Formats: sequence, C-alpha cells, structure tokens
Amino acid sequence: MALKSFKVFFTRTSVGQDGIPLASGIQAAVMEHGSNLPTIDLSGDKFQIRGLSKVGSVWRGTFVKLRDDAPHVVAADDQERELDLEEGDHLIEKCHFIYRERGNVLVWQANRSAGGLSRVEDYLSALLEQVVTLPYVMNDAEIEQVLRGNLYELDFAYDRPEAPTRQSPRWHQEAFDMMSGVDAAHAKFTLRAPRGGSLADRTKQMVREMIPALGVSKVRVKLTEDKELIELFMAPLKDEIRVEMIGRYPIPLHVFGALEQAYDRCRGDIPRISTT
Repeated sequence: MALKSFKVFFTRTSVGQDGIPLASGIQAAVMEHGSNLPTIDLSGDKFQIRGLSKVGSVWRGTFVKLRDDAPHVVAADDQERELDLEEGDHLIEKCHFIYRERGNVLVWQANRSAGGLSRVEDYLSALLEQVVTLPYVMNDAEIEQVLRGNLYELDFAYDRPEAPTRQSPRWHQEAFDMMSGVDAAHAKFTLRAPRGGSLADRTKQMVREMIPALGVSKVRVKLTEDKELIELFMAPLKDEIRVEMIGRYPIPLHVFGALEQAYDRCRGDIPRISTT
C-alpha cells in the first residue's frame, strides 16, 4: 500500500473580540447541524467541515473543498474522457485535523489542494458569525536553544516606523532616536563583543523582542568569534507524518493516529495555557 508524507502544523484557536477558544462554538455547531457542518461558499469555492467526532476532550474531523469541475482521465484504451458527475455530486479534497480542547491546540494535516488555514478561518468565521483566527504555534524552542549560550555578535536591519509605541523596548526607542535625527529610514546594526568576550546577557532578551517586531529583519547572531552567523526568525512549529493511502486519500484511522503522535512529539515545544 502506498505511503505519503504530509506536513503538520499546530495552531491556537481564537473566537470573537474576547478571543475565546473554539470549543464551545464547535460544540454548538454540531448540536445544530450534526457531524457534517454546512457547506459554505467562499469566493466561489465550496468548503465544509465533515465527520466531526469527539472522544474525551479531543475532536476529530476533516476540512474539505468540494469541487464540481471534474478532471479528465485516460482510460485503459488510451482514450481521454471526462469524469461523469451527477447533478449535485462533488469531488472532495481533504485536510484532516484534531482539536484538543485541553490546551486549545489544533493539529492540522496540511494539504494545499484542499485550502490552507486561512480558508478554515474564513469558513469558521462565516459559520459562527464571529471573527475566528488560528494563530500558529511558533518555533520558540529552536530560538531558545540558540540563545542558551553566550553571544559574541548581533546583526539586524531596522526600518524606522512613523513613531514607536509606548510599549516599545528601550533598544527600539534608541534606534528610532538615532535614525530620526539624521532622517534615516533604514539602518543595519552590528553589535560585537570585545575579542574573546561576549555580549551582556540582556542582549538575549533584546533578540527575543526583535524577532517578531515589525520593521526588524535579518536578525543574526554569532556565538563565538570563529563561528558563522546564525539567522533567527519566527516560523511555525511543524512536524511531518507518513501515512498509508487508499487512492488519493490517507486512511482516516491512520492519519488521526499519526496526528496524535505528531502532537506527542512536539508537545514539549507547545507552551501550556489554561483554558478554564
């Protein structure tokens, strides 16, 4: 039986202005519509969440794109023909997911042909009639691993904003003041310790603040004088699963099990939050 690899991403869920988890919204939707939620048209494409089930505090389901533009096939006699679809029939492209109410974590099997997470946000927003966002869990652990040791050098580029916010850290204000004094819009900074030395520990907090900051780019650090520069950037935490396929679809039982295993592998890198 054929095997196929899929990327797996992890997100939080946030509903409405108060940013509450998705749990109550999905429960209400299932009570109203059953395990197959309504089909919703998004910019001319039809999407649906199907097969929702819950064991304990963990939901399983699929997000699907419904297509009525059937492709052509080449038959055994080497002749091309169109697939015949009856009125109301659709082809399905699938993404499988699990949603863990405890911890508010969505574990997502990526499948570009079925639509990305932005489509899921649009679908859920239309379904619940509130803005739903699914922010990625980011790779904080990888960055922290680099910052465990001493830093010899820090490089970064900075685009001066119109004005810093009141919550801006001290380095942000100092860079802004220096650049605004000479009408500079863009600058590159290199902070380097004396030969054989290291930058102060507070530089690490500065790095943590820089990486997600708007206007800051190409944040790179050198651990010692003789090491290469390491570029640091925020990226989604991700994993990979390899599952058995039936035709073009993964076997549901296998893919849900693989998503649980992906969560177990990465759970140490997912910050714990209270959902009570």
